Amino acid sequence: MVAMKVRGKLPTLRIPVSLIVDDWTVGYIGESGKLEFKRTYEFLLDFLSLGAMGVRGKLSLVPCIVKSRECSYELLGCIDKGIEGLPRNVLLKILNLVKVKAIKYFDITPEMLTHTLAIDVDANRLLDEMEWEWSQRQDLE
Repeated sequence: MVAMKVRGKLPTLRIPVSLIVDDWTVGYIGESGKLEFKRTYEFLLDFLSLGAMGVRGKLSLVPCIVKSRECSYELLGCIDKGIEGLPRNVLLKILNLVKVKAIKYFDITPEMLTHTLAIDVDANRLLDEMEWEWSQRQDLE
């Protein structure tokens, strides 16, 4: 085996590959019906290791978690107020990684709030229509 020195070069000093992670959130509803957060935290650590190796891109964050089962929806919470089943210290640990480390490598962009039903943010409750449908009737005010 011949050892070779391989060195990547950036075309016109730009990043040649971009990684887009769309619709990521701090937790997900597992097969058990419970909120899982360990895998999302581990994913974030893996994602950040790619950034440390030079990969750049975008991470979009879905801030509110909705549990759906058999045409029924339940709001578990949002990252600003807390999420049922996700200890506050774990939520803060995840968000801190995004705020302190992920922004070094990736653009962080918001998503729609739930990707399911629209949410009344003042009352902290789900509305009876999908976010996209609700958004189509809104004006700039």
